[in-house]
Amino acid sequence: LTVDEESLEIWPGQMTSVLAINGSVPGPTIRMRPGEVFNAEVRNQLNTENVVLHWHGLLSPAEFDGHPAQAVAPGAAYTVSIPIVQQPSMCWYHSHTHHATGSQVYRGLAGLFFIEDPEGDAALGLPTGPRDVHLAIRDWISNGSYQLTYAPSMFQNMWGYLGDTALVNGTPDAWLSVDQGLWRFRVLNACNARVLRLAFSDGRSMRVVGSDGGLTGSQDLVNQLDLGPGQRVEILVSFADLAVGSSSVLRSLEFPRTPPMGHSGPRQGDPLDLMTFHVDSAGGPIGLPGSLPQPDFPDPSEAVHTRTFALGRFMGNHTINGLT
Repeated sequence: LTVDEESLEIWPGQMTSVLAINGSVPGPTIRMRPGEVFNAEVRNQLNTENVVLHWHGLLSPAEFDGHPAQAVAPGAAYTVSIPIVQQPSMCWYHSHTHHATGSQVYRGLAGLFFIEDPEGDAALGLPTGPRDVHLAIRDWISNGSYQLTYAPSMFQNMWGYLGDTALVNGTPDAWLSVDQGLWRFRVLNACNARVLRLAFSDGRSMRVVGSDGGLTGSQDLVNQLDLGPGQRVEILVSFADLAVGSSSVLRSLEFPRTPPMGHSGPRQGDPLDLMTFHVDSAGGPIGLPGSLPQPDFPDPSEAVHTRTFALGRFMGNHTINGLT
């Protein structure tokens, strides 16, 4: 996995400076199976910035997890070896560089990491193959030069660097051609700070079947759901009630927020169109899966320690038990 500065055509006819992995933004999608071992060499080809990658959601050994202290300088490289010892789930990887995580992720330094069992999913009746679609959603502060410029103000350092436009899988004005059948969408909130309140423009329902750790064992029917930065969700969506030629837009709905005094620009809770789904063909499989496996939760009665973590904020810094 080679991290380098590239110039890519994200918007038609416009070249944008990015931090790419193996030449792409997002980085390459990694797919592993339980019982395998993920081995990689991470090479830092940036001119002036240190780099380390964190494997978000993986149960990785501490020495390979991507602690900020493990960052390497330009021209250096390091290796990771992570046994896959967990259930299938949607994870991701991203920069974890000290004092540069926000900037580097905003400029493209992230990618998806799937632990998967396609045969098991098919046996459960879940949509697979081209009907199993991943959506990495992030926001961008639009500008005339079409650059991923990261320059937070004092207010944005405290309240989050929020954009006014969405990119899905690195694509602006994203859309997908679908049939009327049942689809599985695995969604990552890859925004730096924006909370997404996901809903469809026509109010269609979504069945939530998975979260950060994989399948939840249930099929909760909702019309909207909140997704925080870094969080993942797996939903089943049917377009059976939409006529061919119709479309539905996945949006982040407006929600109440208390913006900081004096701040202008995009704010938490602003509405945002994310992606359009065009129903271009009739039919498609519509059968819902039967019962889904429950996670193997630990028994709370077996706990031998109880710890308290009080999350707070002081002078613009986040704290745990009063400490930054």
